[in-house]
Amino acid sequence: MPDFLYEEFPPHPGLRPEVRCGWRAVLPPCGAAVPPWRRVLPDGCTDVVVDYELGRGGRRALAGGLSLRVVGMMTQALPHVAAVATEVLGVRFNPGGASSFFRVPARELTDRAIPLADFWGPDARELAQRLIEADSPRGRIAVIEALLLRRRKPLASAARCALGAAGLIVAEAGQLRVGALAKRTGFSRQYLVRLFDEHVGIAPKLLARIERFSAIIARVEASATHGWADAAAAHGYYDQSHFIHEFTEFAGVTPTAYFTRD
Repeated sequence: MPDFLYEEFPPHPGLRPEVRCGWRAVLPPCGAAVPPWRRVLPDGCTDVVVDYELGRGGRRALAGGLSLRVVGMMTQALPHVAAVATEVLGVRFNPGGASSFFRVPARELTDRAIPLADFWGPDARELAQRLIEADSPRGRIAVIEALLLRRRKPLASAARCALGAAGLIVAEAGQLRVGALAKRTGFSRQYLVRLFDEHVGIAPKLLARIERFSAIIARVEASATHGWADAAAAHGYYDQSHFIHEFTEFAGVTPTAYFTRD
């Protein structure tokens, strides 16, 4: 992956537990022939995302090159195509955490990217100007966090329950069945489905599948010695064909194609 950069930053303490991290990616130009790895994968989270076009030397384009969006819970991958080098950065919410900042049912955000101005109006336009003025990636993330701190609302009881229940799935890398989740939380399966629909955006079972998929991606990319078959087995996939089918459903390509970095 030549010229590809990805890094994460710990969230502002005042934004925990709703916010997982700030992050930044720098991607080289890419035309119509998108490499299999160059895609945004489902990760179980909602994000505030900012895209910049990068000029020569990495300088940001100040006119016509800035996009601010809320990207909801994704259930399938999106190839990333850009004619010029692009810096993408944002703030990632834990599953259920976005309810503190966007007062809409989470299901209305699922598999959608919506302009931030649709939610925050003048605040989004002010944010865009401050992002342009910030002089570092961490500084730009701090600008987003400052506005989140200003707009943060206390989670309602149901939203707190959804955040906590989703956190149990995340903590076990998706290897927590819905029946076990119901026992741990004391909620019925039906109530969990309603909670997740309203505050997470997808059903608990689907979140668990995506979390397990994400855990395998992270394991493979962190290891120089173990491949995707080893990672799949470590995360409970004893049927390789089942894993390949599930991986392809979420990534849009096979694991072999995705992990080949030519």
